[in-house]
Amino acid sequence: MALDICNEALGIEVLHSDGGVEVTLRGELDIATAPVLREHLAEFLDQGWTDITLDIAELRYIESAGLRCSS
Repeated sequence: MALDICNEALGIEVLHSDGGVEVTLRGELDIATAPVLREHLAEFLDQGWTDITLDIAELRYIESAGLRCSS
């Protein structure tokens, strides 16, 4: 199952599989968009997903606020 979440700066595509969740990010991950990603990652953990892969290959820009989301 795939889910697309987009705003003007950050696109998030979520693909659920039997083994885990793959999250593909597009656009910009910065102080303004990091809370959106953090919220979705927290939801995945609350749902019991422990195998979460972040694909950042299509990000145009990432700053330290975005990097903190994945820790």
